[in-house]
Amino acid sequence: MGPAQALLDLTDPICELAGKLKGIGTEVLSAVGSESAGSWPGVFVKVLLGHRWLVSALIHRLWDLLQHQAEALSAAHVLGLAALQVELHHCRHACPRVQLTGSSAVALSVSQCVCEALICSTRSHMALCLRLCVAVLSYGLCRANAQSEDLQNFIPETLYKKAQYVMARLVPETRAHMSDEDTSDTYSDVSDLTGRVKDSAVALWRNAQIRSLKKLPQYQLSFSEWLSAELQVQRSQDALTDPERQEYQQWACEQYYMHMSTHDGGCEGDVTQICGHIISAVLDQHTASRTGDTSHEHTDSCLPDLLSLLQALLYEVVVTQHCASDETGHFLWDLIDSRCSVTPDSDSIGQELKYQQTLHNVSRVLVLLPAVLLVSVGTDRKTLDCHRMIEHISHVQAVVSGSVSCAGPADAVNLCLSEFSAQCPLLLLSAARWWRRLYAALSSQWKRLTGRDTLPQQLQMLDDSHSWSSRLVQGLVSAAPLAPSWLLAASLHSSLRRSDSEIMKRVLRQLDETDTQVSLFLFLYSVIELISAHLNEQVSHNTTQTHALSRSRPVTDDVCFQAVECVKRVRDVSSCVLTHLVHDSDWLRLFDQSGSDHRLSHFTSRVASPQILRLMPFAFYSILTAVESEVLMRAIRSPGFLYSAAVCYRDLSRLFMNGSQQQVLLEARRLLMSSISLSSRNCLTLSQRKQLNNNKAGESHAAKMRIVSNGVQPYIVQTGVDTDGETQEEVTTFRMKLDVSEWLVDKSAVRIRAAGRRDISGARTLHMRNNDR
Repeated sequence: MGPAQALLDLTDPICELAGKLKGIGTEVLSAVGSESAGSWPGVFVKVLLGHRWLVSALIHRLWDLLQHQAEALSAAHVLGLAALQVELHHCRHACPRVQLTGSSAVALSVSQCVCEALICSTRSHMALCLRLCVAVLSYGLCRANAQSEDLQNFIPETLYKKAQYVMARLVPETRAHMSDEDTSDTYSDVSDLTGRVKDSAVALWRNAQIRSLKKLPQYQLSFSEWLSAELQVQRSQDALTDPERQEYQQWACEQYYMHMSTHDGGCEGDVTQICGHIISAVLDQHTASRTGDTSHEHTDSCLPDLLSLLQALLYEVVVTQHCASDETGHFLWDLIDSRCSVTPDSDSIGQELKYQQTLHNVSRVLVLLPAVLLVSVGTDRKTLDCHRMIEHISHVQAVVSGSVSCAGPADAVNLCLSEFSAQCPLLLLSAARWWRRLYAALSSQWKRLTGRDTLPQQLQMLDDSHSWSSRLVQGLVSAAPLAPSWLLAASLHSSLRRSDSEIMKRVLRQLDETDTQVSLFLFLYSVIELISAHLNEQVSHNTTQTHALSRSRPVTDDVCFQAVECVKRVRDVSSCVLTHLVHDSDWLRLFDQSGSDHRLSHFTSRVASPQILRLMPFAFYSILTAVESEVLMRAIRSPGFLYSAAVCYRDLSRLFMNGSQQQVLLEARRLLMSSISLSSRNCLTLSQRKQLNNNKAGESHAAKMRIVSNGVQPYIVQTGVDTDGETQEEVTTFRMKLDVSEWLVDKSAVRIRAAGRRDISGARTLHMRNNDR
């Protein structure tokens, strides 16, 4: 069977018209280089374009064949497809664009569609791609010479790039010719396709006309494109063995693209450019695999091989880094800046999630890199320059690794961690949280690099804080080490995880006698953990609703139950800590987001994410509605409580402007109204009243509110915008004829009742109505 008949047989299932086309030609001439070789494919394409509705069906048929039936294609099929591909590209301006189902959202030219269908992820697909590329280049070269036209009129750009990739990968003999290391045999005979395909591939790259296409920008396979193709290969089904694959990747990176000019798609001898491209490709793959943008998603990629190569290349960067000062910054941080430079809109959940995913992907890559790369030695050779790292991440091991290049490693570590403590306390907070796992690795690393057993003072402080918190949880009284209160609280928070309520109360009683500041920061960490637990609960609830009809329903129900229990446990912890802090109004500073320069407010803004800070009002009311009545009464009487409660309620209203979480707003409103009734008329200063009444710059009227007390009944006035764009006010009043303490007392009894009865009990003491102004 000849190629013409083979091609017609492939198109036969499409429609009845294919049978009529069989008379165009039955087989291609045995010699591809014959002068009449272009007759039957050219006529075939002309007839095909005369029935344009058939083009899309034909391309979809070929797409399916190349994607799913590659092994079934014979040599005649491949030759027929190659001739069709060349002729379609030659007539590309007359061909309609085709929208492939399940592929790119952009309509492609017919020749490009066939090229896109060629994948190189498995052994069989690579073999087909190699055969077809050899056939297309050979036939295209013969057609160009026969027609005396430029070769690019017959060779598609995408296919030429695939030819560069697959030929260099599967035929090592072509690599020297691709690198222009061997320019012999300029006029090689490529018309004999009856021999071995690999021999034909070598002959093609010896031909000057074929190599000349590499000089055209649209035909150049850039390093980024090469990386993308290599990451699509499935290692378990690769045509190369592990040593062969590593040899090929080293050739491509270090010998081919390393010294190629940027204009030609290379890196101009800059090893940091090579490393940057690899890191970007890895990040792109992580993003594509999570968003489903990749057409050939799999977990068996060549990523481990490329990461190993990356680490080898980075060693060169580490060595050369100490030979020259880097005043402008490190290439790694420049790459991260380019990825994370756009701060997401706080009101756009989609942008926020995408940004968080980017940060997650960056973190996954950073942990694979040599830690010493993250810091650089100062020009005085005595200190570490960590200012770029402070902007992005925290990595204690990087500090330890970099310190050995300084004249005094211990002094360098102490100075660096002190700078982190002042500017980015998250580093030490993270270390305190995971100190049990981190200590062994850090102490071993320090001893290996310096030969010393004694840790630097700042690291020893972390160990002392952890030892103190462990003894405190065990009931052993000991003096606290010389460490900041927020660090002691972080170590204690880590040690108290999974502890029961009695241990928690005993520890807090001990702190009441020694250091209440530790309790204050412990409350902060509990509040942050509570917000995270609420967010996880919401995610679990949404997942349960999504899978309500799936077989995984029991699994999702169990996850949802665990999330609810986690919220209850963390809220109980927060309530317990607040019980020991309520006598002092400093705890209210945690919820102050007015830009106050108070030490606690400033610290909170540095350790909590914007998302956590936005949800602090939610945590405020979540905790207060769970404490005992006596504690709530004492909290309400704290100086500044009413103002904090009003601000949190206003901000909470902003969070739920769409009408969601009505129960949350109802509970918050009840508590706020109780606070108003128990407060004196002069508890709010004139400045505080103005702040409650005024909007922040650029905000809508929806958040505007004021508290009014006319001596008879206090009430809240909230200004909003209705659907018609008109401003309306809702007046919430509290009836003073009912004693507010009734609600506070009932609140304790309500705890043991069903949720529905609690609402009824609350309704007896709260009346809400709209007043006409």
